[in-house]
Amino acid sequence: MSEEKMIKHAYWVSPNRCLLFLKKDWVKKETLPLSLQSSVGDQSVTVERAPLELVGSLTGFYSEADNYSFVLEADEQGMSESNESIYLVGDFNEWGESIGDKKWELEKQEVDGRSVYQLKKPIASISEEEAVCFKFVTESERWLTVPDDAPNCVSEEVGINNFQLNPSQTGKHVFVVSIEDRHEVGKEYSLSWNDETHNETHPIANGPLLCELETKLKLGAIVDGNETCFRLFAPRAKSVRVEFSKQIDKSDLKTLDLVLADETTWEVRHSENLHSYYYSFFVSGHNRDAQTLFDETVPLLDPYALACLNADGPGIIWDEALLPKPKTQFEAPAVHDLVIMEGHIRDLIKQAPVKLTDYERQGFSGLTKWLNSSESYLKEIGVNALELQPCQQFDSMNKEEYHWGYMTTNYFSPCCHYALAPEKGSQIEEFAQLIEAAHDQNLAIIIDVVYNHVGVPEHLMHVDKEYYFELDGEGGLMNWSGCGNTMRCDTPMARKLIIESLAHFIEVYDVDGFRFDLAELMGIEVLREIEVELKKIKPSIILIAEPWSFRGHIADALKATDYSSWNDHYREFIVDYVQGKGNQDGIKYFVSGSIDPLSRFPAQTINYVESHDDRCWLDKITENADFDGSKPTENDRVRTHLMFATLFSSVGVPMISAGQDMMRSKDGNNNTYQRGDINALNYGRINEFKNTHEYVKAWVEFRLSTGGKLLRQEHKPSNEFFNYYAQEGFSSLAVLFNADNSQGDSQLLFVINPHDEAVSIALSDLDFSQWFQLCDREHFLGGSGKSDWLNQQDRTLGIPAQNCGLFQRIS
Repeated sequence: MSEEKMIKHAYWVSPNRCLLFLKKDWVKKETLPLSLQSSVGDQSVTVERAPLELVGSLTGFYSEADNYSFVLEADEQGMSESNESIYLVGDFNEWGESIGDKKWELEKQEVDGRSVYQLKKPIASISEEEAVCFKFVTESERWLTVPDDAPNCVSEEVGINNFQLNPSQTGKHVFVVSIEDRHEVGKEYSLSWNDETHNETHPIANGPLLCELETKLKLGAIVDGNETCFRLFAPRAKSVRVEFSKQIDKSDLKTLDLVLADETTWEVRHSENLHSYYYSFFVSGHNRDAQTLFDETVPLLDPYALACLNADGPGIIWDEALLPKPKTQFEAPAVHDLVIMEGHIRDLIKQAPVKLTDYERQGFSGLTKWLNSSESYLKEIGVNALELQPCQQFDSMNKEEYHWGYMTTNYFSPCCHYALAPEKGSQIEEFAQLIEAAHDQNLAIIIDVVYNHVGVPEHLMHVDKEYYFELDGEGGLMNWSGCGNTMRCDTPMARKLIIESLAHFIEVYDVDGFRFDLAELMGIEVLREIEVELKKIKPSIILIAEPWSFRGHIADALKATDYSSWNDHYREFIVDYVQGKGNQDGIKYFVSGSIDPLSRFPAQTINYVESHDDRCWLDKITENADFDGSKPTENDRVRTHLMFATLFSSVGVPMISAGQDMMRSKDGNNNTYQRGDINALNYGRINEFKNTHEYVKAWVEFRLSTGGKLLRQEHKPSNEFFNYYAQEGFSSLAVLFNADNSQGDSQLLFVINPHDEAVSIALSDLDFSQWFQLCDREHFLGGSGKSDWLNQQDRTLGIPAQNCGLFQRIS
């Protein structure tokens, strides 16, 4: 009997069918010697070769006669509406060197109502004996994703996958196996191969079938009059119980066993109103492989808990009738009218010059008082949107621990560590009061949300690891987030959890928008569904994506949506530009709104140079050693002013980081996610760097004024809206806004020279008698006088070294 295995993989694709992959092509005419074994009884099977079109959609290729057919499903890559050419690249044609070569271009076809790209190549031109890798790439050099669950996916490193073409697995190794009775999710099934030379048994994985399960039942701890119903979606659990108590010490603990309400969801009803009680679920199941992690001894925080005592629970039962409700729905400014500040609750209030208790300085109530203060920094600086780092429950284990919050453990509960009395669920009312206080100041609140991975403990992993998390072939966690795990956001119940929690924060707290951390991992279809559903609740909702992850980038796919995206290209370019290392093409592109290929409309780009991540702006550009900008040089200060002028003159949405206006430094530290001492804003630097602070305030005020309207473009302007002027050999630039007068008589001229020497730029078509200077690198001048930068006689603009200015034409 041979020890060589025949079966490579098998997984369910429907209740009666599974796909079987052999380790090599089966070229014999005999039927495969297969039978099915299961914990509910053995069954006979019917085996048929998988259609080659199906094989191609899964593996990217198949062989037929003397050719390989390479196949790309357009819908799965978001390419159905695209007119871009797509090329086959791989070990056999120098990879990227073949982009643009017509002989490697795929042809777009319609097959059974689907858009499919296909290319046939002789087997001899690819490989007859050796395994080779390949991929599909667009003409704009977008490398299309190879799914991790593709049967022939091979990974070079995290986020870099290729298809593998193995000449011994060319399509004739894939079979459809059918059974007579429906298989039951959670039961064990295996395929047994038994003939004269082989005897082996291989388990059938759940595959996509498990991940299609869902329930329409309302989940969580639901109070209805004098009854409380507990419900949990746990499709493969053997049993579920709930423990609840009025006392924190559990001296009055009660336990109830849940029963199946449908095929996937467990419930129990208790004839008592349990508002404010504490509760935890316990789930048991059969751990047959690494794709399950059941442990009936581990208390689980209900994914739908509306409040919780800690990151590991227990949850706090809350009667929805007692949740706060906004008086009226706040109407946030239109996205193109936003000026955003990103900030952390504790950073903003730890050293705020307002009378607060130590506990208030740790959370929601302190920021509320700071907002209501006549000396509020947020009120003074003038921004109209505050993007708060995560406020949903995250995995710090006590109130004193500082954390950025990007390790979420519950999506419905405001973080208990930011509350004065979390044991009483005060975080609910305190967070509502914070949002109300912001709205009273006409300040929109955007919250950073993290649905791409979870913090510790990973409660959902104990509910169903395979359903909620991306796994490799061995059942190990994929780590495209860089945080230890990656959520499988596209399953029906993951989508339900995400959308219903977001809706909860709008309906209960009147949150104005969300910034989605590592949104690429959520997937474009999930993001589109979020957009549709949230706009039904709040049409003005602000949606912002961080469009990348360790797996890839989806800025292209987001163009068809109304999401705005953090513009990392802008961030990196401006760092170089203000140091004189940029170029004219780059500054033209970014000042004009990054339209094509990045954005469809101007407000789709969030322009920024600093966020919570990595080094802050000043530490990145400082001339000091060790990236320490705590004592900036004169060049550091000058370049910072050039940056602010460019940021606020760029079409798109400007975002600054809290403290950036006061020359914030993190002493050179690159990652401060648990350094509350370094992250806390030192308000004393406002006086130390008062000129910079006042400069930023003036720019914010102008940006939001009637005069700044030309910089706040809602739609893509005409091709003639911008006019550019430059001196050859320099990256210095003058940009004329509304050059075609398509938006009225007013015009703006932004000029910048990052070099160490003055430049002279010809402006022969402008009448200098109508132009007034609003600002230079140091001050806002009010536009009350003429500028000596403008030479009326020879129609030139002289920009001093390392300087910038904004001019306005008054007719």
